[in-house]
Order: sequence, then structure tokens, then C-alpha cells
Amino acid sequence: MIDHILVNRRWLGSVLNSRVYPSADVGSDHQLLACRICLKLKAAKSHTTAHRFDARRLHEHSVVEQYKICISERLAALSSDLGTGCEKNVNEMWTRISDAFNSTSQEVLGTVRNGGGKRWLSPETLQLAAERKDLKPRKLDNAETTKHYNFLCREITRKAKADKEVYLQAICREVKTAHKQKS
Repeated sequence: MIDHILVNRRWLGSVLNSRVYPSADVGSDHQLLACRICLKLKAAKSHTTAHRFDARRLHEHSVVEQYKICISERLAALSSDLGTGCEKNVNEMWTRISDAFNSTSQEVLGTVRNGGGKRWLSPETLQLAAERKDLKPRKLDNAETTKHYNFLCREITRKAKADKEVYLQAICREVKTAHKQKS
């Protein structure tokens, strides 16, 4: 026996039958093999990603003030509706309140990108990266923009290394304090 059908062990139960066709002329000393496989494929589940709001922006004073103004306007409109007696259903009122908070958060805060983990890049470095991104299409226009683009590349690399060092030092401090509390 020199001819085989290789099947992963996972799919071994799916092989129903195999057969050799010795009369098939394939121009070789090998025999033609056929295998009947029955697969039961499941539909891929569609994952809906929950958009999380960027709550870190609430550390900025201007963002906090803007959020307060927007949410107070929307809740005032809802309370005026409640005062007229239009709202009798608690679930409908809750839906309208949560929609007001969600839409305000979407407009003012935005959503978190890339899983929302801890960012170790400082806002200054991110600002430089955004400036470099805007400058990239025009970097070949003249020597001045090319020079500034190259400067931004070097500056971002330098600041990113410093930011990562600060981030790692903060993690080390957390580990040391946790270790001291444990002792």
C-alpha cells in the first residue's frame, strides 16, 4: 500500500468511506483514491463589539465642562417632557435617559480605540504623531517640510522611548508597593 488519504485526527469521524479505483489510468504506478467526507459546519457567530467611551478624557477640565453643559441640556429637555405628563412608562423613560447619556458621551468623549488598555504614550507624543500623519502627504513638496517631517520622526522615537521608560517605572513602583503591602 503506497497510496493514502491523510486526514487530521479532528476530522477522522467525518470520513464515511474510502475507495480505491484500480482501473483508472493516471499514467503512474499509483492508484486513484476517493474518500467520502461529511462535514457539519457551524455558522460563524457575529460578534458585536461594545463601544466603550473614552472616560480618560474626563480628566481634562474643558471636556468636563462641555460634558456637563451637553448632558444638562438633554436632561432638561427630558424633565420638561416628564413635567407635561407625557411619560407614563418607566422603561421608556429609562431608555430615553440612557440614550441621552450615550449620545452625549459619544459626541463629547468619543470611543476608546485598540481595546482601551493603558496608554504609555504621553499626549504630547500622540500630538506629534498626529502632526506627522498630517504632514506625511506633503513631505516631498519642499526641503523644509521634508526636514520637519524627519525631525518629527526622530522626536517621536525619542519621546516614545522616554514615555515607555516612565510607564515601566510606574509599573515597577506598583509592584514594589504591592509587595510591601503583602509583607
